[in-house]
Amino acid sequence: MNEGARRNQGGLLRKEKPPDSLPEYMGNADSNSSRHENDVIGAGGKTFPALIKDIKREYNASFCILLETHISGDRGRTVCKKLGFDNFYIEDARGFSGGIWCIWDNSAWNVDITFHSSQMVHMELKQGQSPPWFLSAIYGTPQKASRRALWNEIRDLSSNINQPWCLIGDFNAILNDFERKGSIGSNSRGACSEFQTCISDCGLFDLGYCGWLFPGKGVT
Repeated sequence: MNEGARRNQGGLLRKEKPPDSLPEYMGNADSNSSRHENDVIGAGGKTFPALIKDIKREYNASFCILLETHISGDRGRTVCKKLGFDNFYIEDARGFSGGIWCIWDNSAWNVDITFHSSQMVHMELKQGQSPPWFLSAIYGTPQKASRRALWNEIRDLSSNINQPWCLIGDFNAILNDFERKGSIGSNSRGACSEFQTCISDCGLFDLGYCGWLFPGKGVT
């Protein structure tokens, strides 16, 4: 129950009992996912709003998380308003690094942002008559020393959460050596011991992943 994992730029962890089935917007990706990935040219691109609307229509999505958007401020908010969702929350990029956008339809979700930082947006979600649960959208900084703040934030949140909790996004850390492309056995530059300790401390475990093990392949 204490084992978790990050699948390169994926990663989905959950505390407490998993649901019988994941919400539809977290369902399995199909072969069209690679087409969408290869179409991505950045949140500031002219075709980006049309791409997100296409994904929303194709997967009947009512909630979406976008990472490494690279744009922020008024420009980011202008783009969010064109994506076809009712509401949004933006954790601005720092320069050209990071950025977490959460966009959703008010008709499907009641969203309460309870904590946010440069590396996390933590939300309480409620859908219809279902009991509330927590979702943390993660973008871990590539800088190891700065990423320690994220591990501490996760620990702090864990101590106060008794409801189901998912953490999803890009942790920019590897839990197991096999997740590093080209890895052979143990490697001091592979698995992140601080990530491992955080996952163990918080009682999190891996829900697995869908799609490419190394999703950056072929993405422009």
